[in-house]
Amino acid sequence: MRLAGRLHGEQPELRHFWFLISKGPRTFRYLPAFACRFYPSWSEASPPFEASLLDQLAREHFGENFDPHSGVVRFAASRGHLRQALAEISARELRLPAVRFFLARNPGYAQGDELCCLCELAPANLKPVGRRLFLKGLADAEREVPACSK
Repeated sequence: MRLAGRLHGEQPELRHFWFLISKGPRTFRYLPAFACRFYPSWSEASPPFEASLLDQLAREHFGENFDPHSGVVRFAASRGHLRQALAEISARELRLPAVRFFLARNPGYAQGDELCCLCELAPANLKPVGRRLFLKGLADAEREVPACSK
């Protein structure tokens, strides 16, 4: 988040996004922990721009391994998957909307399938802990701007 804030400070005219591929529900839960809005989400449909960007990034990075209908990357042979202990979901975790949503969208996660996700990195979209780190990075970028020599 701090690096994202710094990059935003260096190029404030650009929108900055986090493209996350989530192998398991614990990784997916970073999104609601740090951001107010992210996609895909159980609480709202992806806006057209974000849906298109997510699709484009996933196709560029994963080609034919990306299934645009499900939003999941599936490799013919696993390129790594969760250890069984990490793939198991407790009854407590199953009560969380993020976990239930992730499992519905990526039922093959235990075999290495990954859900493609997108989140805008901007102060207005970040929850307190993410915003605090983002703003520290933004302040770092502002300190590094050279002074005018005149």
